[in-house]
Amino acid sequence: MDEDNTLHEKTDLTKQEIKQLVRLCTEHSYFECEFGFFLQKGGTQMGGPLSRLLADLIIENKIEKVIQNHPKWGQIWDWVRLIDDTLSVWTSKEVFLEFFEFLNTIHDGIKWTNETEEENSLNIFDIQIIRTEEGKYETTVYRKKSASDRYIHFTSSQAWKEKACAIRTLKSRALEYCSTEALLADELSHLLQVFIGNGYPEKTVWRILYEENRKPQEAEWTLENSLYIPYHPRVRRLVTKIKKEYGITAVYKKTQTLGDILLKKGRRVEKEYKKNTVYKIPCAECPKAYVGQSTGTLKKRNQEHANHCKRSYSNQEKRLMG
Repeated sequence: MDEDNTLHEKTDLTKQEIKQLVRLCTEHSYFECEFGFFLQKGGTQMGGPLSRLLADLIIENKIEKVIQNHPKWGQIWDWVRLIDDTLSVWTSKEVFLEFFEFLNTIHDGIKWTNETEEENSLNIFDIQIIRTEEGKYETTVYRKKSASDRYIHFTSSQAWKEKACAIRTLKSRALEYCSTEALLADELSHLLQVFIGNGYPEKTVWRILYEENRKPQEAEWTLENSLYIPYHPRVRRLVTKIKKEYGITAVYKKTQTLGDILLKKGRRVEKEYKKNTVYKIPCAECPKAYVGQSTGTLKKRNQEHANHCKRSYSNQEKRLMG
């Protein structure tokens, strides 16, 4: 960034201001959970907007540069990387384990784990890479053992296009990942049984998986010409009529569900029992106020203030009477 002479064309911020903002976001990573506010000591926030960028920068400048400049590993090392997930091919397991040991000595704050090929297959993300007897590679969809295969149920009160989209999305993944006709046939057969198990009619799932050949279509609606409403199965005819006569497309928005009503989203803590708080006590006789900070509960801190006021008032009375 110090060598970027076009920075003024991209932002109004100065280089110093950008550095200060990055330090603020990385050195003061506070988060809140049901037990209060906490400061994260190391690393970046999971899912934070800066996390992926900083991970790429650190691995590229602190890890990969060291490997490239190494007299031994810089000559034979190569991998495909997505943030902190990598895929590489080695001549032997012994060579890889030696490199892996070296890799974990580069940065004290970064410790790598590894998964190696077992039974001629390797899983990365949701892809399974298979080594054939001819020494070639094939790919298919990978599912973890914990995968439940539970998707939006056919009886769910959701628009049909959302249910059909679930089938089409998984079909699209199968077409993209499966490298042979045999693997594609196995995956589509699996999807057929999965959606039948989720209550869908067999003929409907079969039509989408095996007969439908949808082509990408340009969007026929705009945000300005849309009607945002909660979904209800009985308004389908009305929505169709509005679109036909007035060209207004219905967009179904998320509403409160039964789960939102019945399930508690974390443990609720009453205000007086919260810790690590900043509080304000107004004066009853003048516009002034006292602002304080406490690591204990707000109830305990209020009681301490009350006791202090009582002692101060009692001492004043004694001095006046004495």
